Amino acid sequence: MQRLLADDGNMDSVIATRQSSVLVIDPSAAILPLIQRHLDGEGVCLHLAITADNGLAMAQSLDPDLILLDLELGGNESFDLLRRLKEDEKTMSAAVIVMVTTAASGLKLRGLDAGALDYVHKPFDPAELRARVRSALKMRFLSQMLSAKSMIDTVTGLRNGVYFEQRLKQELSLAVRAGHPCSCLLLDIDGFSKINELYGHRVGDEVLKQTAAVLIGTCRGEDLLCRCGGGQFVVLAPNTPGQNLTVLAERMRHALETSKVNVRGGTIRVTASIGVAEVSKTGAEQTLNNAEAALKRAKFAGGNQVHRPEDNRSAIRAA
Repeated sequence: MQRLLADDGNMDSVIATRQSSVLVIDPSAAILPLIQRHLDGEGVCLHLAITADNGLAMAQSLDPDLILLDLELGGNESFDLLRRLKEDEKTMSAAVIVMVTTAASGLKLRGLDAGALDYVHKPFDPAELRARVRSALKMRFLSQMLSAKSMIDTVTGLRNGVYFEQRLKQELSLAVRAGHPCSCLLLDIDGFSKINELYGHRVGDEVLKQTAAVLIGTCRGEDLLCRCGGGQFVVLAPNTPGQNLTVLAERMRHALETSKVNVRGGTIRVTASIGVAEVSKTGAEQTLNNAEAALKRAKFAGGNQVHRPEDNRSAIRAA
């Protein structure tokens, strides 16, 4: 993190080599070629909306890095749009620079209070416009990097539980709208706390890394594998009914049981208990509760087993 923050020159070179999407919302179509001329060579792809409603729709579909918003669309229309942009989950992360004429420069404070990152005066000073756009894109890029970093498990390199919960909500919404099945499983390494106690956390981390490698080898391309903390992993499987994910869960259980985790010149046998649940239409929380209940039953039955919420059997084992 310190290196990222300190290495501004490297960040500038990365930004310069990527195409940034910039949405201009202004009632005059003539502004687009003017901004294009001023930003020539800056590596931006410009889009234009001339009304507030069209601007919101384009922002939702394009997911732009930066929005240049004219504050004189008419009345409070521009401020209503800015508020909607900052309240909408699809657009709230976009950087916004408000554009104001010198005669209406008092509006810029209202724009900043409403959530804009910066402002620029019209008519443009080309150097000022370039500088403010560069600064906003740099802030957007840094924010994206920090956000992505916060969703990575530092031990295994997998996505973490925060990312999983976000994706689960998205997949749940899609499954309900489209009528597609979706399932998840919770996997917990049996006796992981004892491994840490007996061998120390360095060995525990190595067990996590090697377990992650085994699980990656059994997952399909569309599956999302994350580590939730401790010895627990989770898999989200879109377009997969619960009974099909049970097959994958059993494959994971068997792969771990037969693998050898190498530590301190020796090996540790790792097993895991797994709970499988189909995504519940009542919500993400209920889905996780169902998977956790199935996992607890697998643990209570002795571990190294796969359970589903609807299972009345003590375990599902490989033949």
